[in-house]
Amino acid sequence: MACWRPGKTFHKGARPDEAGINEALLSGVPESRDFSRGEVQIFLMLIFGVIGYYMIKHDYPVIATVLGIILGPIADKELLRTAQRFGGDWSIFFTRPISLVLLLLAVLGILLPFALQYLANRKEKVARC
Repeated sequence: MACWRPGKTFHKGARPDEAGINEALLSGVPESRDFSRGEVQIFLMLIFGVIGYYMIKHDYPVIATVLGIILGPIADKELLRTAQRFGGDWSIFFTRPISLVLLLLAVLGILLPFALQYLANRKEKVARC
């Protein structure tokens, strides 16, 4: 049997992290309804709650995601400003040493987890044989 009150979540057999997720999903419903008096806000809150639940369940880094959401538009604006400053010539990002190093680090940061997962799976297959 489950019972929910703001600030308290009781669920028979639930782990503490699951109780926190349930509370996080349910606690925003009254606030989003009172804020704009529209069902769209509740729907958006539930969608982002499901996205947050998925991120927690699959160990996505929440801080990195929040930083990406905040800094993404700023980086996009500065990227376009730089391209306009140099007459639309995108080669500026590959010919300057500091921008090339940062670009390579970004590509490495994106591809490295996939490469490590591939190597771990390959090592596991070899160990089973």
